[in-house]
Amino acid sequence: MRRPNRVDRLIDAHFDRRVELVEKPKFKPVEFVCIDFDGVIHPYKKYRGLDVFEDHTVEGAPEGMQYLYARYKTIIHTTRPDTPMIRYWLQEHGCPFHYFNENPERIATGQLDPRKPLADIYLDDKGVRFNGSWPEVIEIIEEFQPWWRAR
Repeated sequence: MRRPNRVDRLIDAHFDRRVELVEKPKFKPVEFVCIDFDGVIHPYKKYRGLDVFEDHTVEGAPEGMQYLYARYKTIIHTTRPDTPMIRYWLQEHGCPFHYFNENPERIATGQLDPRKPLADIYLDDKGVRFNGSWPEVIEIIEEFQPWWRAR
């Protein structure tokens, strides 16, 4: 068996660095999570009024919100306006959040439109993940039902 030479050692060192690079994430970790209100935190069947709420959450919502709040900056993203009643409902049901319908940390640059809070992940009951294929996503859209309607 031959003894490793300088070239062999360089190749091994290069390979080790490549393996190390592959193992490191090549993307920024999640910092902001946008969470829809109706259908994700608050049970939803039909809109009944601005400050009309059910007396319970979607199952597991308080625990999920507390978990996310402790690890990420959470943004409630909803078509409902920011009212004292919705904030009270979230607080009373143990659903903490950092921001409501905005991400002031990201609009401070003045380059972003505040109508869609900039986040790394959007959690929504009516969302469809775009997978890069328009034909596939159109098929998914045409068959789509929110989880609460499919029951």
